[in-house]
Amino acid sequence: MATNDSPTVLIVDDDRAVQRLLADALAKQGFAVAVERDGEWAVDTFNKRQVDAILLDLLLPAINGYEVARIIRSTPRGRSTPIIMISGVYRSAVHQREAVEKHGAIAFLEKPIRLSTLYETLRSALGDRYPRTPESAAHSPSDGEKAEKLADPQAQEEVGLVEQHSRASPPLQGVRGDFRQRPFPEVLSEIFQWKGTGALLLRRDKIKKIVYFKDGQPRSIKSNLLSECLGWVMVRERIISEAECEESIRRMKASGRRQGAVLIEMGSISPHNLAYALNLQLRIKLFEVFAWEMGEYQFNPRINPPPETISLEMSTAAVIYEGVRRHFDVERMRKLLGSADELFVQRSRGVAADLNSELGEEELQLLQAIDGVRTVADLRALELLSPLDTDRFVYALSCAGLLYLTPDPTAVSREPAPPFANRAGPTGTSPASGADAPLVDPADLPTEVKGDWENHVGEIGLAEAKFQLGEELLRERQYRAAHQLFREAVEIYGQAGQFHAYLGWTRFQMEPDDPASVESALSSLEKAISLNPTVDRSYLFSGYIYKAVGKLDQAEVSFEKAVQCNPDCTEALNELKALGQSRR
Repeated sequence: MATNDSPTVLIVDDDRAVQRLLADALAKQGFAVAVERDGEWAVDTFNKRQVDAILLDLLLPAINGYEVARIIRSTPRGRSTPIIMISGVYRSAVHQREAVEKHGAIAFLEKPIRLSTLYETLRSALGDRYPRTPESAAHSPSDGEKAEKLADPQAQEEVGLVEQHSRASPPLQGVRGDFRQRPFPEVLSEIFQWKGTGALLLRRDKIKKIVYFKDGQPRSIKSNLLSECLGWVMVRERIISEAECEESIRRMKASGRRQGAVLIEMGSISPHNLAYALNLQLRIKLFEVFAWEMGEYQFNPRINPPPETISLEMSTAAVIYEGVRRHFDVERMRKLLGSADELFVQRSRGVAADLNSELGEEELQLLQAIDGVRTVADLRALELLSPLDTDRFVYALSCAGLLYLTPDPTAVSREPAPPFANRAGPTGTSPASGADAPLVDPADLPTEVKGDWENHVGEIGLAEAKFQLGEELLRERQYRAAHQLFREAVEIYGQAGQFHAYLGWTRFQMEPDDPASVESALSSLEKAISLNPTVDRSYLFSGYIYKAVGKLDQAEVSFEKAVQCNPDCTEALNELKALGQSRR
């Protein structure tokens, strides 16, 4: 956790997985972190905030990393700010020399980045300003009081919602139990194995949380802890100041507006940093549960996840590994792994696709070293990670079904069962049965049903073709003709949220003054959001319609959600600014 004295590192990279990997690693070292995905916002953030060091990717939208460095170096403060350039594309000696000699970088690091090298580079550049103690989970006694003060109205609503859902929860079903018998990673693994969709209610004393799953993947989480509200998270991580948070809440209460829109209008946060803060808030809520050694859980498969603009964007395997890495100490690992030193470690199918993008270089090397003939003790002896981190890695990936331990290195199973989790579904069925069956791989289909599969794929292609023709007509403002094509696309394939969004938008454009047209349009947009809550156009179109009919509060909420989905949605950003100015 960052403190008031923590130096701030600005990470500029358009790859969210890289952003998250670097941000999490630096936060653990005690840094405050800001993130941007393009050069223009990076320069703007540097000019507005105290930045002590910059990690700068070379290949960026808008302006490239070299130009960003040139602009920053042209400012008085920027001349002395350490810039570390990174790239997974430009790796030649010429690029490295140009980065240092021509653009003033203190170092050039290739992706995937070796975190130990990054730490050493920052330590050399910052000297005494490098954080003295890594991130600690301990909070001061005043944290709870500050969190109460900085809790915005939306946080209070969330607390009420969690309390309401926990009281209204039906009798325990499916996955249920106590963390003293089954740790949280193994609960996540079980839900993942049978691709469960629903809500996992968690209780420990007065703390209550609800984790929502879709097809076995955790998507969002709600909490009754005010210390996990967005405002306090941003203050604690030094994304905004306490004074900025207090001012945003004052404006929220006076105008009924949402905190993200207010902070963007105040110039306290960029759209990219708002999206980062919202995702960080989700992860803080979820990873805190990994510290629980006692508490109750119950899974309700009848609750559908609510539509959210921001989701965890992490695979279940990555969530399990990150949570174990943060909160499982030597004693817990000894209890869980037991006498596994002489067990051989083998890889399951799919491990690369599931986790590679979430791992640092040392972890990737350890993964490559798992060849089926090395034991847990052998992996520790490689010293790629510390013994504790090696155990965490093996346990977490075993929970996720990506590794398995065996006393016999010659026993190769096509689909080994994870040693720490029950693969049964909520009714005791196997993962391959019922509504929660895994998605079908066309290559595994019998010949007699491949035709039906191919017909289905053909229908989707036809619907997409009609949608694209409709987009062309929409650009020409031929609303009725476009609307007809969007309707045909929906009739052919009704599971694409984007089809419904454009159907609703053209319905409104055809008759913007007709109440029935407005109602029909908003209904289509609600359907679009329910099918895919992460598409910015659905919220943008809703915002335009709400604004047109005079519902400015609802319009602002829609525009803010559009920005959360896509920080580069300039139309929504412009509308938020205009609404903010009109209310002054």
